[in-house]
Amino acid sequence: MDSASKRPVCAVTVSYNPDLEELQRNLAALLQQADAVVVDNSTVAEIAAAIGAMKIPGLAVVSNGGNLGVAKAQNQGLAHAFAKGYEFALLLDQDSMAPEGMVDALAAAVARLTGMGTPVACVGPVAVSPRGEPVNRLPASGDSLVRVDRTLSSGMLIPKEAYEIVGAMEDGLFIDLVDYEWCWRARGMGLDAYVARDVVMSHRLGDKALVESWIRIPDPVRHYYQFRNTLRMFARPYVPAAWKAKYLFILPAKLVLFPVMVPPRLLRLRYMLRGILDFLRGRSGAYQ
Repeated sequence: MDSASKRPVCAVTVSYNPDLEELQRNLAALLQQADAVVVDNSTVAEIAAAIGAMKIPGLAVVSNGGNLGVAKAQNQGLAHAFAKGYEFALLLDQDSMAPEGMVDALAAAVARLTGMGTPVACVGPVAVSPRGEPVNRLPASGDSLVRVDRTLSSGMLIPKEAYEIVGAMEDGLFIDLVDYEWCWRARGMGLDAYVARDVVMSHRLGDKALVESWIRIPDPVRHYYQFRNTLRMFARPYVPAAWKAKYLFILPAKLVLFPVMVPPRLLRLRYMLRGILDFLRGRSGAYQ
């Protein structure tokens, strides 16, 4: 993959101990539409070695030799893509399958918006769970391109011009709220995120469902990042006030309900309290 490529889009897939067969299927579908780079954060030596050994036309691999976090890996991929001369970078999770025509449709959506003089941070698809439930919350009707205050990173198509204005993902967040923070920061700079209503991509949330689909159970360590990073957002003027107000209720509810209802209870409480403490200490990056 190099600057001589005629393709305008380089997809950035971040992997972490993936199912190798699923990753290869997703990459095969993706490479029909764009060039790609896999940035691998795997901690299992055999998986990391297998990904590092991938030799597929149009694919580059960056092996980190450990988990540097989603944000850092995305930044590596974004820097790689734009240094190679691509016009767009498409962020993807390892388990996201790009449907046929998705890349061209998202690029066309950006072209339509910029043609109207609309400043664009990114355009993403409608994400649906494997059960067909929409992950995005959109109005029931309206234009095919819906302006949103944030969208999921998986499927997010970022023009190079927007990246140069907004800057990199905040790698100090490590994992939670990375995509939201970038979209909010972009909006504060006058660039909006959009969702293309006509583009649908299957997306599997990593958390387990507790009751139907409205409560999701993260791994215990994710509570650390959720509490620490959410608290960091409260002081930022570009973060929507409605989101802050919502999480003023959600965080205390999580602090009470998860340690009472969801095993391992004490471990969950410990991670939450450590997240609060490390926020007060001003710590960032990976949980230590």
